Amino acid sequence: MEDDYTGPRLKQLRRRARLTQMQVVQMCGVSETAICYLERGDRKPQTRTLQKLLNLYAQRIQYWNELENVLNKELGPKG
Repeated sequence: MEDDYTGPRLKQLRRRARLTQMQVVQMCGVSETAICYLERGDRKPQTRTLQKLLNLYAQRIQYWNELENVLNKELGPKG
């Protein structure tokens, strides 16, 4: 499972979730140093840490996608 989530992939997911590293630290209880190492690919995440990160990112990405859908419906088609 850990091999599927390289440093660049974790960073991409965090950015897609519209989170800063500091927000991830506060929401997951993972140290800032750990997040930096993981995103650079210097370390592989422990299963528990990876699970926390993926749960957070999935929730946030879903939130932003749903918000975008609501706004598109309320504002109508572009153009």
